[in-house]
Amino acid sequence: QLIICEEIGDKRGISTSAGNLGDVYRYQGNYGKAMECYQKQLIINEDICYKNGISTTFGGMGNVYWNQGNYEKAMECYQKQLIINEEIGYKREIGIAVGHMGNIYWNQGNYGKAMECYEKQLIINEEIGYKRGIGMAVGNMGNVYSDQGNYEKAMGCYEEQLIINEEIGNNRGIGIAVVNMGTVYSDQGNYEKAMECSEKSLKSFEEIGDKGGIAFAVGAMGDIYRVKGSYGKSMECYKNQLKICEELGDKSGISFIMGNMGIACKDEGNLKLAIEYFDRSMQICIEIGNKLVLADKLILKADIYLIEKKYKEAIEICDEGLMMAKEIADLKSIFNGRILKNKLISVQDKESGILSLESMLNDYKEESQIADINFELFKLAGYKKYKNRAVEIYRKLYEKTPKIDYKNKIDELEWT
Repeated sequence: QLIICEEIGDKRGISTSAGNLGDVYRYQGNYGKAMECYQKQLIINEDICYKNGISTTFGGMGNVYWNQGNYEKAMECYQKQLIINEEIGYKREIGIAVGHMGNIYWNQGNYGKAMECYEKQLIINEEIGYKRGIGMAVGNMGNVYSDQGNYEKAMGCYEEQLIINEEIGNNRGIGIAVVNMGTVYSDQGNYEKAMECSEKSLKSFEEIGDKGGIAFAVGAMGDIYRVKGSYGKSMECYKNQLKICEELGDKSGISFIMGNMGIACKDEGNLKLAIEYFDRSMQICIEIGNKLVLADKLILKADIYLIEKKYKEAIEICDEGLMMAKEIADLKSIFNGRILKNKLISVQDKESGILSLESMLNDYKEESQIADINFELFKLAGYKKYKNRAVEIYRKLYEKTPKIDYKNKIDELEWT
């Protein structure tokens, strides 16, 4: 198609073809080639003053940077996409750009900013009656509520997302909504319901032959088996998911799955194999420039080295992961990295590690984070005040949102 358009001098056709080719390369994780296509598309669109096309290009370039975890560059692209569409009054694309910006804030753990974007996304799509966009916005809001542990509101959003997609016959949207609902059930320890949702979503994706969706659903089933402690079944799911992503050439997906396989091995106590999977995940992350997954896996690998008492290696890798997390403003990994760094400090200077960990209580205000800090302080210092404070907060959180992780932490503290 691109060759034909070039032969007849159809610049808009060349632009569209270059953009489509860029989308294919991006999906395959070939971000360098994808960016070459988008830059070619941008030059042509600017040459013919095609603003709608320029906006689309910035969206594609933003998606590449997003996949690489380069949130600063991604945000720049989405902001340009937003400004152009505000100029030409294309509300549907305004909603898409704002949603992308919200996704960046969400991935960074900046839930307030993310919710502002998703609420704006919802209002715009309601104004133009774009139901698919409404479903996406409501689902995005559900993701924020889920991460915050507000499962009642999250489930309300996902149920609305499901209803909308059923109304418009969007099987892919149905599958995503049902997987999201399953995640809530899994977090609450209702694994039977969670598995029902994953199986239902798998069926939706299979009906339309959506291989990416099938991989998503199978991976969700693997996650459920993993948190249940059924590591063999979990690895079977991840291997099936991996096979699909390899067939699709989805390098970003492959790196993510390798990471999950590493987590399953770590949870099972197979630390050697866990490191092998983390290394393979990180190798792909370096290749495609995915800093988000890379920072997370560096910190997880450093934690294994701490368990194995390889303190020098643990400190080096933890520092590298923490530096990268700060670079992309990944608040979740920054928190986890700081916790781990203080545990490592305490190995050589227990008092300094405890004091540094205590200072984190001044930096974090979310109850779950305060509970986690007190949990680690009790494990290091052994003082009952930390244990009592952690148990108090975890119980309060569990009463509000029965997340299985809270119950596990309470049980561990009370048996210590």
